[in-house]
Amino acid sequence: MNVDMIKPYRYIIYKLMSSLAKRNSSPKSGTLAILTFVHFFYVSILILIVSVLFPSFGSHILTFNRVGMILYLLGLFAVNYFVFYFRRDWDAYIQEFSGESRTQKLWGNIFVILYVFAGMFLAIKSWEWVASNGWFIDVK
Repeated sequence: MNVDMIKPYRYIIYKLMSSLAKRNSSPKSGTLAILTFVHFFYVSILILIVSVLFPSFGSHILTFNRVGMILYLLGLFAVNYFVFYFRRDWDAYIQEFSGESRTQKLWGNIFVILYVFAGMFLAIKSWEWVASNGWFIDVK
């Protein structure tokens, strides 16, 4: 059985691009920006999990400043640019999923909204949990 593990992610890119294409002159850039922030939240959750599992490591990594946060976002943006934007697969994503039925579109929209907002919600809640447990997060 050959399972395509990347297909759900291609679908997320397709849904973001097709949604932004309706209201934005540059759907690729908008998709790239949204993916950068979504990855920021999910990577932050992974950092917090590692910090909880390895407290000596966590005391160093949970001290952020604004410059570090900006560099972190710029780094993610650069990685996303070379992994997603620089590729020429954008039209293939649109062709792959363009024949959806109304029901598939509805469930696809729900899936993408849950993916984007679940990352933000989980990151914010995990940051609150870290702060409430006495971990030091300093955003200057």
